[in-house]
This record gives sequence, C-alpha cells and structure tokens, in this order.
Amino acid sequence: MYERVGFKAGNLLLADLSQPSVDTHLGERFEVNDFVVEAAGPEADKVVVKNWRQMWLEAGVVETELKPDLPKITASFIETARAKLQYQTFIARNKAGCIIGSASCQSWRGPLPLVLNESVFKLGTVWAVYVEPEYRRNGVATSLMEHCMDHWRPLVCI
Repeated sequence: MYERVGFKAGNLLLADLSQPSVDTHLGERFEVNDFVVEAAGPEADKVVVKNWRQMWLEAGVVETELKPDLPKITASFIETARAKLQYQTFIARNKAGCIIGSASCQSWRGPLPLVLNESVFKLGTVWAVYVEPEYRRNGVATSLMEHCMDHWRPLVCI
C-alpha cells in the first residue's frame, strides 16, 4: 500500500536530533498560532485510528481497498507499540479544545541500516501524522513533528 501512494523501497526521511527543536519542551504544553500540542494517552487512540484512515483516503487509497477491520488492527498495533516500543501520541488542540491534529511516534522495530550500531542507536519512526484540512499550513504538523523528535531524544533515537 505504501508503494501505491508514492513511497519507494528504502525511502526514509532522516532528521538530525543533535540540535534541540525550537520552542518545544517534552511534557509541557505550549501555544503556537492558536493551538496547543500535548502528549496524549489511550484516550486519544480513537482519534489516531480515525486520522490514520483519513490520511490514507486523502492520499488516494479507495475506501474499498482499506481493510474493514483497519480500526481494530490499528488499535491493536497502538496497544502493542505502547507496551513495547516507547509509543507516544501527540495531539494538537484548537483554542476551543477540539483535537485538530495528531501524530504517533515510537522506536523502530525492524532491521537497521548496516552502518548503525544497534547496541548504541535506535531509529525513531512517526506515522499517522494528520491535521484537519482547515488547520493546515499553520505550523500544526511541524509542531507535532517537533514533539515527536523531542520524544525520541532521550530514547537515543537518531
């Protein structure tokens, strides 16, 4: 499915985590451009599941191509990732308190490039980055990604 929406084998976006993000502090709420980003727990899982599905639809996947049990599969993955992969959801809320975006991050489970020493480094991965259409191009996704990178730093993810 990833290849269908434009990803190619080996595509990775790497971020340099040696420099701290601007205006972010892990575990704290902060306001930027009329929204707040915060870490969330299992109470946000339904939003992540909904956003993950919506992201695929907006990427051009036909609804009939999505597995009918995608919500259950995604929720199960989140539960496992939370227990084993240092999973964290970040959500963005508007001033009214409504969730306007989310991102999920965790440590990578899978083979690492041969140039990395697995005993020293881990890869961090982010998925299900989604922002409601009317809030896009206002820094919401950037702030969500900065929080993900702040989450990875103490996990020694690169």
